[in-house]
Amino acid sequence: MKEIYREGVCGLGFTPDQKQIVLIKRKDFGIWYLPGGNIDQDTKEVAIVREFEEETGLTFKITNYQGVYDFIAHYKIISFHDREHVFSGVIFGGEPAPTDEAKVVRLFNTTKLPWGLPYWQKEYITDAINKITHNYPVIQKPEFKGLCKLLLTNPQLVKTPVALLKKLTEN
Repeated sequence: MKEIYREGVCGLGFTPDQKQIVLIKRKDFGIWYLPGGNIDQDTKEVAIVREFEEETGLTFKITNYQGVYDFIAHYKIISFHDREHVFSGVIFGGEPAPTDEAKVVRLFNTTKLPWGLPYWQKEYITDAINKITHNYPVIQKPEFKGLCKLLLTNPQLVKTPVALLKKLTEN
């Protein structure tokens, strides 16, 4: 079975009153999504501040480590484990602007999130608003939804069936 592991960060950028949150409309899929990305060689904290600014043009100040969410899915010949470190914070500078990854950067009312925002990201937002933090991994194990998350976090795989097959069969 092919195993894929990804560890990344996700930022919940609220206005100071926590009534609005920043979302990006991704260029690759055209869906609304929370800013974030891979950790690379940085600490989690440095990675989320960097990713947030790169994807939105806005300055992000961490106010809380929301916790770690583990998303695990097994689908026939593939096992997918996505570990996401979620931070909530406030936006306090910069100008929202399209970037290499986001064709639109916009504030949304937290009670009127756009259709199509992935369900796990809605969970992150709800947890932050309700001041729920996780000192342990939150495990999510939906089978079909796991395959969907694999495709959403690896957009290059949906460009061609050949790319998807190569990823699934790599050694």
